Amino acid sequence: MFQLNRTNTRRQLGDAEIISILGFLSSGARSTQDNGEKSRGIEGQLLFAPFRGYQISTNYSYIDTALVSPDNRIRAGGPITGRPRSNGSLFHKYAGQGGLLKDCSFNHAIGWVDGFRADRISGTTGLVTNYIPGYIRVDLGAGYRCRLGGKPFTFALSVRNVENKQIMEGLQSKVDRRSYRFSTSTKF
Repeated sequence: MFQLNRTNTRRQLGDAEIISILGFLSSGARSTQDNGEKSRGIEGQLLFAPFRGYQISTNYSYIDTALVSPDNRIRAGGPITGRPRSNGSLFHKYAGQGGLLKDCSFNHAIGWVDGFRADRISGTTGLVTNYIPGYIRVDLGAGYRCRLGGKPFTFALSVRNVENKQIMEGLQSKVDRRSYRFSTSTKF
């Protein structure tokens, strides 16, 4: 459990705020300096290894954020745009223990963000007028460890957003559709 009070913070503006300042909606995100924000909530994580080589990790967060003394007094105590109230994830990883899978690993992740993310807030009433939709994202990955030239190498391939969903991660920002990543690492 936690409670944080921060002063002189930077936050991303909502679409309505950008329009009221510029008169139009520009591309890209814009930010403002606020007098402060407060947040309180609870976070928890559980890591479990039911048998050798297999791990499960799950977490959950509930965070309630609010503006403290913003420039527009109507917004005082109101939500901060773009921030979810609840989110969580479930992650599985299996590392082969012998045979053909000895140096291989496989993982699967599911991430969830709720739809209670304010996008627009009325400048006259302080009420939320629009929310960013929630989403569930599925990722997959595989890795392989070996020695090359006497040095240990790890190769990894992952697929993010396996279902190729269009996801709104925040104000004016979308998560990449399905994407592939390849990486390698070694020790010198």
